Amino acid sequence: MRRFFQALLIMTLTTGAVMPAEINAQVNDLKIVQFSGKVVTEENNRMVGLPYVAVTVLGAHRGTYTDIDGFFSIVVRTDETIAFSYLGYKDAFFNVPDTLTTDRYTIFQIMT
Repeated sequence: MRRFFQALLIMTLTTGAVMPAEINAQVNDLKIVQFSGKVVTEENNRMVGLPYVAVTVLGAHRGTYTDIDGFFSIVVRTDETIAFSYLGYKDAFFNVPDTLTTDRYTIFQIMT
């Protein structure tokens, strides 16, 4: 049993440390960003916040919902695409720019 745990430990340590150089370089170029904003729609010639809009990161198992006023905040990487979806509205998509110089980004998303 002791040899089993030793082998398991060695496999865990070696598989996590071995990474091709090009993948390692791509991972190091990515930035983590606090992505936040407000999702709105037009009603009676004025912009109002949309509550409970699904804000998801495409290809990942992460996401959030807007609050009752339409505000949201989520941590994303600079290579990710964000989807906004709400029943009865057309889905909207936003690509997080990879040219950001800060670790925060705010948008004003209009749903139609």
